[in-house]
Amino acid sequence: MFNRFRQMRISRQLSITAGASIILFSITLTAIASTLISRQLRDNAVTDARLQTEQFAERSIFAFLVEDLTVAEEAIESITAFPNIDDARLVRADGETLARYNIGNAINDADNPLRHLTDIRESSDYWIVAAPVLSSPESNDLDSGSVNAEYLGSVVLAFSKSPVRETIRTIWIINGLAGLAAAGIFLALLSFQMRVLTDPLRSLSSTMSNGGRDAPRKRARIFGSEEIREIAVIYNQLMDEIEKSQAALESEVAIRTQELKTARDAAFAANRQKSEIMAAVTHEMKTPLQAIIGYTQLTLEELEFAVEDEAAHRSREQLSNILGRAHELLNRITQMLDLARAEAGKFDLNLAETDISALLHDAQKSILPLAAERNNKFTAEIDCPATVLIDRDKFQQIALNLMTNACKFTHNGNIYLRCKGSPNRLLLEVEDTGVGIAEKDIDSVFEPFRQVDMSASRAFGGTGLGLAISRQFAKLMGGEIDVRSEVGAGSVFTATIPLPIKLGAYRAK
Repeated sequence: MFNRFRQMRISRQLSITAGASIILFSITLTAIASTLISRQLRDNAVTDARLQTEQFAERSIFAFLVEDLTVAEEAIESITAFPNIDDARLVRADGETLARYNIGNAINDADNPLRHLTDIRESSDYWIVAAPVLSSPESNDLDSGSVNAEYLGSVVLAFSKSPVRETIRTIWIINGLAGLAAAGIFLALLSFQMRVLTDPLRSLSSTMSNGGRDAPRKRARIFGSEEIREIAVIYNQLMDEIEKSQAALESEVAIRTQELKTARDAAFAANRQKSEIMAAVTHEMKTPLQAIIGYTQLTLEELEFAVEDEAAHRSREQLSNILGRAHELLNRITQMLDLARAEAGKFDLNLAETDISALLHDAQKSILPLAAERNNKFTAEIDCPATVLIDRDKFQQIALNLMTNACKFTHNGNIYLRCKGSPNRLLLEVEDTGVGIAEKDIDSVFEPFRQVDMSASRAFGGTGLGLAISRQFAKLMGGEIDVRSEVGAGSVFTATIPLPIKLGAYRAK
């Protein structure tokens, strides 16, 4: 509750606090005034009752002296002029009742009076007042108890509390209504004063809350108390400075944006030119390299018919090494050419009905020697439709690159090839138990010419183009390649190809 109060607007906090204070003050003042007045009324009623009883005792002396019932009844009938007296009794000195006036039956035998003293007793509904009747009351000091006259008897009167209670109730009601009226007037004045104080704050708050969204920015009205006017002036000055700074910033941003666009266009042009140059260079490198491979193979075939001696054996071995390195160089040149063509968007899809299961089994056979060379166990789990409309060569290249990569970075471990197909997608997954990839390096493994270990003495060869080309081919078919890995626990590469593949719908980036 307190936290909600603290979060309210200051005008509401002031209204609640001041209103509650006024109402509490009004209630307290009304209660105090009514209590004091009620107590005074009660005290006055008791005093009047005592005086009336003593006066009635003086008027009853003759009735006690003659002890005549008729005279006593005439004396007691005089109290009928007082509507608040419900019961009266004349009691002789011996305790016998001389006469009685009874309406409320308020006096009982237990209310015996004390001699020579005015006695006041109280019940829930009455004040029972008894006064002595003396033969000569003028010579007696009743309060001190000094008596020089004969005690004749006593009078006992019962004064009803109802009139006093009704008067007190009326006083409480009148005071309560007056207090509520005063509180209402004060609250109305307070509400008016609160509006005078808080309207400038509310206006300033609304202007400040919308200042950041409006264009141009609104300025605050300068009115209200001196402090609020000062805040409004400072706010308007701040808005002026902000607009000036924003105008300068927008101008600077426009200049920088144009510079960035120019730099971006230049970078795209340079990248496109780089890809074109790479494609041209690699294509020109392939021609003499293929000639070297061809002449080397021809020389090896001619040596098959030569005389077997140590020189011929050594020549065949050297030529075989040359041929292997030439094929390795040709493969890397081909990868560079494929990457350049993919980045330039010059690859087209050649979709054909393909038996994915047969394709992957053929790819697995070509990888098994590499897996065996590193003492890896290869396991395949293939569950695909009989035929899928896909670019056979590119999908096979993706599978070969992922499996080659897994074999290259795994020794004495396990490699798993999994493929699952559905009408909506084709999922190819290659898992290994190799060295794994650190989390900070995962985003860079698909970058061209990039391997996790880029040091000169790295343990694994290659150009770092296999994963980059595989991702380009996957994107060309509308798919993606993701990786999950942990250092020392292996990696899982997943290629997802949506089906059916649409010609011309995707472009490698």
